Formats: sequence, structure tokens, C-alpha cells
Amino acid sequence: MLSSLLDNEHFFQFIEDHRDEDSHKLALSLDPRNYEFPLAEALTQIELRKRVRSKLSTWVGNPQVFFPGRLSIEQCSSELTAHYKASLVRGMTLVDLTGGLGVDTLAMSAQFERTQYVEKEESLVMAAAHNFPVLGNSQIMVKQEEATVFLDQNDFKDTVFYADPARRDQHKKLYLLEDTQPDLSPWLLKLVNNSCQLLLKAAPMLDIKAGINALSYVNEVHVVAVGNECKEVLFLCTRESSPDPTIYAIDLTRPKERFQFTYGQEKDMSVKGKEPAGFLYEPNAAIMKAGCFQSIAAHFEVAPLHPNSHLYSSDKVITNWPGRAFRILDITAANARQLPGWLGKKANVAVRNYPLPAEKLRQKLKLTDGGDYYVFGTTLSDNKPKVIICEKLSG
Repeated sequence: MLSSLLDNEHFFQFIEDHRDEDSHKLALSLDPRNYEFPLAEALTQIELRKRVRSKLSTWVGNPQVFFPGRLSIEQCSSELTAHYKASLVRGMTLVDLTGGLGVDTLAMSAQFERTQYVEKEESLVMAAAHNFPVLGNSQIMVKQEEATVFLDQNDFKDTVFYADPARRDQHKKLYLLEDTQPDLSPWLLKLVNNSCQLLLKAAPMLDIKAGINALSYVNEVHVVAVGNECKEVLFLCTRESSPDPTIYAIDLTRPKERFQFTYGQEKDMSVKGKEPAGFLYEPNAAIMKAGCFQSIAAHFEVAPLHPNSHLYSSDKVITNWPGRAFRILDITAANARQLPGWLGKKANVAVRNYPLPAEKLRQKLKLTDGGDYYVFGTTLSDNKPKVIICEKLSG
């Protein structure tokens, strides 16, 4: 059935003609008997395209692309993160062991002379074989097979492998690589001994240090955020691994603020805290996930407000800070009567290392959400909870 759909020009033309319409209203107004293809599948394609319009704009912009299902678009990389991964590797041959929708495969293939897509699900394989040529690359080899079977039956040298293992249990958070499928750690020694590299994508909740220990051959770790939301943790494994891998933290919406460090450096640093003065600095999601709290304080010469608050202060403006920056306007106790009159009744409330959640603090201060001012509930170096009132700096 799927193969006949992929060859049906009228099917794709219908999707293109109705791409901006409400699929539910179309289902009620159209008679399926009038079409030579399954109308329900065409309406599903219209709905799927709307869901990934911002995530996969190039794919959605091509009227011949087929999306094989909701799960594949939910789990796939965005084009933005796929192109970042493509910037990390290059060579003669790329093998994507967990092909999925193929967004990463297509983006990374531009860096290689040969690319092989491997995937066990037949519908994904058929969609990839159709989509790659219509998106401009007809040279990608597509193979339906389990990743571990593929590795077992082939010998490789000077090859870059990419893998995005799936969680074995979709209903709980997983923190270890052995909780994913496939678990590639048994093959890693063979690969690196043959001068191969492995770029492995892990979920944001994965413990980075546990990942480094499990993989053994890690040379770099890239913590990738988009719009201040951590999206991926990438492990680059090579034979020239480091006992203290370089960790990169980057938000792709502000790429100039990429920060790098090692856990060895982080362990050896000790930055003294002090009372907030002048400006308040909040790290972005990539920095928070990477855990470079001492390194970033030393690099930017800012002081932590408290070891567990992960907010920093300085008496000067830092233009390339990886996160949000604020001008401190007032510091007070969490008491609505003590708030300055100019604050009004509206502010953006957040908490870091504070005894109350943000919503409870907002209610206690009798504030509604929004406006130009920011209120941080946090604990200072004297271990006393305080409220810091700020305005956000532009940029």
C-alpha cells in the first residue's frame, strides 16, 4: 500500500493543494469514494506537515516528501540540530545505524562521499528511499536491517558511524546508555581499533559523566540547546580519546556564546561567592546541563550567589554571556508589603534554590505573570532566601 502511495502524483498534489486547510473539516466535507488514494492518509500527511513546519521547514517545503508517522516526527532531530551534527564530522563514509526519518542522515551526508542509512522499520526505510532523492540526494544507500546485525556482518575501516538509540521504555525517564536500544558499547572497541568514529546522540536527561564512563572512548561531548531548551547530548568517540574530554555547551539560537571546558578543570576550580551587585547572570539550559558552574564563573569573572543557586553577579556588563543578563534594581525579603511601589502588580517570577516554587512565590508577592520586570527568588551566600528584582538587558 505504501509503495503505491509514494508513486501516486495525485496523492501528493492533493496534500499540496490543501496544505493550509483544516484536515478535520476536510474529512467531514469530502467523500473518500471520489479519490483514487486513501483520503485519510492524505489528511494525516497534511496534519503531520503542520506539526513539523518550524522543525523541518525544508522537508515541509517540498511537496513530494512523505512523513511515515507521528512517532517518527516526534523523535527526529530538527534541521537546526542536524546541521550542527554535520559540522562535527566529515570523511569518506558515513553509516547512520538508526536512520529513522533520516533528517540527520541527509544533513550529515553532505560531509561524506558515501552515506549508508540503516533502519529496521520497513515503513521508515521505504519513506527514506523516497524522500532522499526528492530532497536532493539520490546517492544515499538505504538498507533495512537491525543495527547490531549490520555491525556483526560487516567490517569497516575509517568510517564515521552515527546513532540515535531509542529508549527501551518510552514511559519513564532513562539516564543510562544501557537503557537504550541498540546498546552500541560492545562494538565500540572494534570500531575505534579500525580507525572508526562514533557520534552518538543521547537524550537530554542522560547523565553526562555516566555516559563518558560507559563509552570509554569519548573525545568530545556536545550539549545542544535550542531556544534555551536542552535538546541533545552528543558523544564523539574516537581512538584518540581523552581521559578528560572537552565539553561544549551551545544554544544554537545564540551560537556565538558556545562555551567549552573539561570536568577536570571544573573540579580544580573554586570561585568564591558574594552578595549580588550591579548585574545578575543566569546560565542557559546547555550550561546548566553541562554543569560547568565553576568554569563559567572563572571565565567571565562573575561570582556565584550561592553554590546551589547557579545565578551569578558582577558589577559590569558582560556582552557575550551564554544566557540571560539582568540589571539588579532591588533586593528584598519575600513580602508583598516590602516590594517597591514602582514594580506594580505584574512581573516574571522565577526561582533558583528557593524554598517555594515560582507559582507560590508569585501568589505570596501578590503578582500576576508578565510585564517588563523579573523577580528571582533565590538563596544568597549567607544561606538566607531573598527576592531580587531586575530588568532584562537587551541582546
